[in-house]
Amino acid sequence: MNAILRGTRDYHIRDYRYCGELGSKLPYYIVTLSTDDYYTIKEEENDLKVIIKNRVMFIGIIDETLQFDLDEGYVKIKIAHYLTKIAYNVDLMNSGASYDITYASSTSDVILTDILDGTGFSIGYCPVQTVVNLTGEYLNRLEWLEQLMKYPLYGKDANDNYTTNYSLIASDEQLCDIWADNNYNVYVGVLGTTRVSSTIETWIEKVVDITNSVLKIPELKESVITYNKVVVLGNGVVIGIAKNGSNEYPAKVIKDNSIKDNTAAANYAKSILTESNLQRSMTIKIHEDLYLSGVLDLGCWVTLGEPSYIAGTYRIVEIEVVPGEVNITLDRNRKNFIRGVEELKDRVKTNERWG
Repeated sequence: MNAILRGTRDYHIRDYRYCGELGSKLPYYIVTLSTDDYYTIKEEENDLKVIIKNRVMFIGIIDETLQFDLDEGYVKIKIAHYLTKIAYNVDLMNSGASYDITYASSTSDVILTDILDGTGFSIGYCPVQTVVNLTGEYLNRLEWLEQLMKYPLYGKDANDNYTTNYSLIASDEQLCDIWADNNYNVYVGVLGTTRVSSTIETWIEKVVDITNSVLKIPELKESVITYNKVVVLGNGVVIGIAKNGSNEYPAKVIKDNSIKDNTAAANYAKSILTESNLQRSMTIKIHEDLYLSGVLDLGCWVTLGEPSYIAGTYRIVEIEVVPGEVNITLDRNRKNFIRGVEELKDRVKTNERWG
């Protein structure tokens, strides 16, 4: 297996597992190294690169030692995304001498600038959207980033393109994704897309045809309950509601004391409702080489030409990579999914009748 962990020197990777999930959670690797490397690797202070088949797949830092087995001669280490280091490489967020900070009617880009100040990271892009109220006390930079990510939204404009210009969002409001490139630039936007230009807040989907790269479709699942209303209860009397038209039930209630104003609660409710209208339970096994080529990544869209009952376009919401195997979990419009299942049932009935 041609996989190494590159720091002050190269470490041979015996085994690895990559986990990525769309949203505010940062991806990570679990790598297995020889115990001979343990006393050297634990002294690494700089960023580490996961290199597979001569391609840099990930930049991270040592998060924790998961398992040390002297008899078997290996150590498992979690390599967290390198943006994680803003949690402890700089001082807690403060304003003057105070660590109790409140942002009132500030914009998301201004708050992100404050969060990244002194961390070595810069803003690659962040939408200019008003944050009505954001408060925190004795939070590190990563915790502040998590609080901020409950506000910026993206959605579809009148031309059915994704936009982060809030005034142009016409439908499908969702919370923005966050990621960082290999040059210490942080982006808040729509992962898996290409921004039209540096002056236009329109994002075009990256679409990859994976029809010929599918190895296995393990399972398809459908949720029994489709929520028509989501209620988010924040701190104190804070509340946010989102619903499909005038429909009130079934309803889902979420309690989150970290949400301090109605706007953030409403945004969160809209995001949860949008997710509940999508299907996230189709997992597909694909060729590793397609992923390692770099054309496929978290958030991008893929098309399947066959089998016919699942043919269509999907978005990658989760990726798990182990040596020789890549599993991707796909989002899908619920109505199309149900129609596909019904078509499959009809085909089974026909086969039973004429078999």
